Amino acid sequence: MKPVVLALLASLLTPAAQSQIIPTGSLMTIINGGAGTLSPPPLSVPLGGAGNIRFAKLDPIKITLRPDQTASTFVDVISDDDKPAASLQFYLNLTRTSDSEPCKGTVVTLPAALGLQKNTSRSIPIEITGCGGGGATGFLGVLGSASPGKEIPIALERASSGWLTFALYLSIALAIVIAGYTGVIVTRHGHRLTDAIGGASWDFGSSWASNITVFGTGFSFLIQLTIFPDKPAFGSRTEYAFLAAFATALVGFAPAVQRMMGQTDIDNSSGVPVATNHGLVVGFLTASAFTMWGAYLQIAVAILIICELGKAATLNMPIAVVVGLCVLLAGVGLMVYCWRTILTTIAANASRTGEVKGALKTFSAAPVQPAVAMARQISVL
Repeated sequence: MKPVVLALLASLLTPAAQSQIIPTGSLMTIINGGAGTLSPPPLSVPLGGAGNIRFAKLDPIKITLRPDQTASTFVDVISDDDKPAASLQFYLNLTRTSDSEPCKGTVVTLPAALGLQKNTSRSIPIEITGCGGGGATGFLGVLGSASPGKEIPIALERASSGWLTFALYLSIALAIVIAGYTGVIVTRHGHRLTDAIGGASWDFGSSWASNITVFGTGFSFLIQLTIFPDKPAFGSRTEYAFLAAFATALVGFAPAVQRMMGQTDIDNSSGVPVATNHGLVVGFLTASAFTMWGAYLQIAVAILIICELGKAATLNMPIAVVVGLCVLLAGVGLMVYCWRTILTTIAANASRTGEVKGALKTFSAAPVQPAVAMARQISVL
């Protein structure tokens, strides 16, 4: 009997028997022909985990992200047994469609009070964050699940900021149209585009279009720091901030544009050559176009910000409508102001060397001599 007992004890102490009590997650030693090899343990799911949760629908998901690179949606899942809501987590495996490079996206399960019931499909709210740039494709999966239906294809596309793009194009179109139309008018009244005009500078007392742009920039940044919604509808917070700053940069660049498009003369009257620079009518028109572009863009951005506040219920809709109409009327008045100011500035400060074909009262005064026009200092819009 003793040999039998000893054989039984020896069998209980063999590596094969000992491997059965190795904790889950550690490496198992398997004896094959006397040689020991390392192998990962079989997949095991802790009690209450997501090991048997799968998607109810395996159809690909296509999501258009908001301008802030996020989107909320629902997915239908089924569990083979009852589980608490806390046991359900998702993961994203994405690749950018532009360069096929892996990118990092996130998925968050939104609060859900009820858990999962056995063999009952339930819609789970989730929020997905993209990985920037263009679109991405990949898989959305249930974390920790071993079910065959644990992953579904997903495609993310970034929504275009259509209204902000429209504001950018509309503002530059208005600026070009007004500058071009006033250019036609002044040439019909004897002012050539190469006629002399004074140098331009930013005067806070008379450059109302520039002042409005700077005020609008301060307004935009103040709103973004206080009551602007975290998830705007028409564009991202970064895009709003960038366009507001860009509008001010356009206005600040206007005097430099006129100086760059000016004319440099060499004065030898004193016996020593001296370089002098003076503006031209075409330079003043171009600088005015830059100023108007910045001012109209700032007004358009302000209107969109007011719409964002109304859409997010930060402002009551009647208040948002009234304020938006006031800003819109200010923009219309600014167009009239810019048109008249360009004409009167050229008529009063530019020389006139061309043929007169028009009869506007603004140009009825005697023309300014070129030397006088060169010496004057004018302000941008």
